[in-house]
Amino acid sequence: MLIDDLNNVKKGDQMNEHVLKCFTESEKQMAYQMNLIEIEGKRGTVPVLLTSEMIDLMKFILKFRTENKINPENVHFFPGALDSLKAIRGDAVLRKYTLQAGLKEFMSTTMLLLNLQRK
Repeated sequence: MLIDDLNNVKKGDQMNEHVLKCFTESEKQMAYQMNLIEIEGKRGTVPVLLTSEMIDLMKFILKFRTENKINPENVHFFPGALDSLKAIRGDAVLRKYTLQAGLKEFMSTTMLLLNLQRK
């Protein structure tokens, strides 16, 4: 997710009809009450629904980038190492905490989490 994505927040009633077609009826109801950010994924644009409070908190977090010595040229909301221009790798974070939790099968755990999210 890029920092600029936070500048392109759409309210529920401003959503693209193409995005709304992808949602179930309950997701559409929720979408009209929330904010939409569209981020670039591996297979195109991915809609992310966030509450107004979440957006405010994310903007609040951005204020601390400079004092925490995040490279100002890094455009990612979740920056990698301090001097890096890359984003944090989600799979590396999952692997780290899976191992810390004492789980042996990283991929099995990851697939289980993904399958639970789909249900």
